[in-house]
Amino acid sequence: MTDQFSSVEPLTYQSSVEEPSPLAWCWFSSPRAIVDRDAPEGPMILAGAVSGKSSTSSGDIVILWMNLKTGQTGSRSLHANFEEDDHNDPALMIRPDGRYLAVYAKHNTDTLLRWRLSTEPHDPTAWQPERTLDVGAQMTYANVYRQSDRTFCLSRAINWDPTVVVSTDDGGSWSVAGRMLTFNGPGQRPYPRYVQDDAGDVHLITTEAHPHRWENGIGYGVIRDGRLMDADGTTLVQDIGVRHGDPADVRSLTTVFETNSRIDGDLLTRAWTVDIVAVDDRPVAIVQARHEDDRRTHRFLYCQLLDETWHVESLAHAGGYFYAGEWDYTGLAAIDPTDPNRVLVSTTVDPETGRHRDRYGIFAGTRRGDAHWSWEPVAVSEDRDFRRPILIGTEDPVALWMTGEYRSYRDWETTVECCPSPF
Repeated sequence: MTDQFSSVEPLTYQSSVEEPSPLAWCWFSSPRAIVDRDAPEGPMILAGAVSGKSSTSSGDIVILWMNLKTGQTGSRSLHANFEEDDHNDPALMIRPDGRYLAVYAKHNTDTLLRWRLSTEPHDPTAWQPERTLDVGAQMTYANVYRQSDRTFCLSRAINWDPTVVVSTDDGGSWSVAGRMLTFNGPGQRPYPRYVQDDAGDVHLITTEAHPHRWENGIGYGVIRDGRLMDADGTTLVQDIGVRHGDPADVRSLTTVFETNSRIDGDLLTRAWTVDIVAVDDRPVAIVQARHEDDRRTHRFLYCQLLDETWHVESLAHAGGYFYAGEWDYTGLAAIDPTDPNRVLVSTTVDPETGRHRDRYGIFAGTRRGDAHWSWEPVAVSEDRDFRRPILIGTEDPVALWMTGEYRSYRDWETTVECCPSPF
């Protein structure tokens, strides 16, 4: 590993006295990691993950934490032997009373939304018993955001569409509101990514479907005061938190990226959502696309909403895919939520030199204006991979990533590392 940033700390989970369990996460539940700035002993980060196979457990839903002032770390299982599938990582929220909410679901194998509340404010070590809600459709993913006096959980459920489950008591109980978005009939599945800004608006980017099945573009919407709107303020769903009529078609959203576009001369198609932040209430996103529709070579694209129009530029080569069958699993990327001109990318192509590598490494990029980026290695090695970075906003950004062998979404030997201030 590069010694450029030497303060890397592992975040570990042990289900018993054995060695720490492997840990992984998917990128379609959010927030996967949060900062509790009001923790009494100093700011604390919390992250959700799923454990891999070990001698005593498999597929535990796990909460990891680290105190940024003291360096103390810890972990807790919320549901042992849940399901060994990284799609099940929990979404996390801090309630107004300081207690934590964790929401999670299985990957299309039952119809239950599950959640737990911490027992005391700012304490991740003790939790109330798990509760469930049968939503009447197979569940996948959880994205949790509080807006005014309601908390929304945005999951894939009814018709495989983005479906809203709502709480009026900060996650103590839930009810199903209905579908928010849809595309092209049964079986298609939009892939949204969400982020909440300081004003409370929830911004989203989404595909029409899975890149296996569709030559995706990317659309944008915003949830403001419970209404789903496009970039110019046109209401698409009047109130996502109540039972309503038909969901909005994803094609009614504001276009971020149109498939088969050329950027810097490259033909790009089959896009997928990667990351979105909102700084000063302005959304910035990273998406990926296949270059020349070749699953062996992808590009990361940097997207900014300026005057109700999205501007897209090339960011970095993303390399190929992790394993056969998931042709669009790349190393992913993350934007600094305190400064959108700073990003992390995980790639097999050095963004500074263009040199191809055998392993996925993480590189920090800084935008110098006019779409020019300078790059520095953060975590690179000749014998292990670094993938799926997360950047968490504090006074200085904190990075998390997965390192180790990742064979599929149901088979991994990866661990989690934390790197304070990678910029």
